[in-house]
Amino acid sequence: MLSLATKHNDADASLGWGERLGYGSAQFGMNMINGVMGSFLTIYFTNVALLDAAVISSIIAVSKLFDGVSDIIIGRLVDNTKSKLGKGRSWLLKMCIPFAITTLLLFFVPSGLPEMLKYVYVFLLYNLVSTVCFTGMAVPFYSMISLVTRNPYERGMLGNIQQIFQTLGNIAVNTYFVTFLTKFTSDPTAKNIYTQQAFTLTMLVICAIMVATAVLCVFCTKERVTESEDTSQAGKGLPEGQKAPLLVTIKALLTNKYWVIMVFSMFVVFFVIIFSAVGSVYYCQYVFYDMILILNKNKQFQNNRNRR
Repeated sequence: MLSLATKHNDADASLGWGERLGYGSAQFGMNMINGVMGSFLTIYFTNVALLDAAVISSIIAVSKLFDGVSDIIIGRLVDNTKSKLGKGRSWLLKMCIPFAITTLLLFFVPSGLPEMLKYVYVFLLYNLVSTVCFTGMAVPFYSMISLVTRNPYERGMLGNIQQIFQTLGNIAVNTYFVTFLTKFTSDPTAKNIYTQQAFTLTMLVICAIMVATAVLCVFCTKERVTESEDTSQAGKGLPEGQKAPLLVTIKALLTNKYWVIMVFSMFVVFFVIIFSAVGSVYYCQYVFYDMILILNKNKQFQNNRNRR
């Protein structure tokens, strides 16, 4: 198989910039979709699919409970994966196409369905996208840091690079999503961007980018760490090489006060981020009566930043 990764197999050696950037590129595509779902999915449901915002919000809130459970399940599956591509890369390659297809379907609620069936459709597709497919890519992607290298410096570098690509993905969505809607809308005057054609074609572009960056990540990286750095379970009451049962792992997690504090902190942080992202879209639409004004806000932000 074609490989653009750093040529050596030494888990403790330095990585080349090609592999570092190749690893981070997958985060760009995944976070573009994540950014769209965080900012524009709800307004698609309310203004294109014509669904009730309260019901949609309830569906998303309930689905997040399943999302938390799926993280543990996918993590366990990745840990037990045996493939020529390794543990993480194989999941990226086999999940990117399902992720793209289900995301497209999520933004294509059939208009002919009865209203109740539309909500069932949204519930099923949202969980396929977020709970199954996105988790099936995100968990192995983050685990690749410890699979690609054992070098502490390189692990820190990969973590920083993927954060940079994550930010770039958000910037790309906030800057160009509405622009694509205006170009692809079926309204020739481009005054109405809330058309199914506009969202379908825009999401097709974003999903294609996600698949391309995921494949690039697979080709540009190599998993060199084949065993855990600490396979011994000495001091934990388990024989060497034996993994802790799932329930024991969950109990240890829930009794870790630092993990609980982090979860609560991240909940607050993401609540503010999502509230700001979704709120800005609805504010432009229902206060200024034009969501296209969000482009002016982004342009003004970029101009102010350039002046500094």
